[in-house]
Amino acid sequence: MFSFMWKYKEKWSFNLGFPRFQIKYKVGKNTEIGTNLTMVGDNYTLSKTLYNEEKKMDNVRIMNMGGGLQLNQKLYKMINLKLSSGFTFNRRFDFLDDKDRIMKFDLDNDWFMKLGVSIGL
Repeated sequence: MFSFMWKYKEKWSFNLGFPRFQIKYKVGKNTEIGTNLTMVGDNYTLSKTLYNEEKKMDNVRIMNMGGGLQLNQKLYKMINLKLSSGFTFNRRFDFLDDKDRIMKFDLDNDWFMKLGVSIGL
């Protein structure tokens, strides 16, 4: 993981790195718009061993890559609203045993939308 952050003339901010690439523009005092490209992956160890055709599965690996547009809006002193939308380029689930991949699911790429509210203390 690495990141290079740079602000240009108080309106533009750039985050060049891996796994996130992001550009933001400050429209007004309380509003930012931007674009991003992200890669998110997780590994999960299953608490119980599962079996598929007599093969043991004890780990799940998830990979998701996508990009799109985002809006950050400050609603009140400590309340922020974040809206993101975009398209996924790669979505994959791998079911593993301790040595090899047992099953692989490549999911269809599709549009996404996320809405979040944050409260700062």
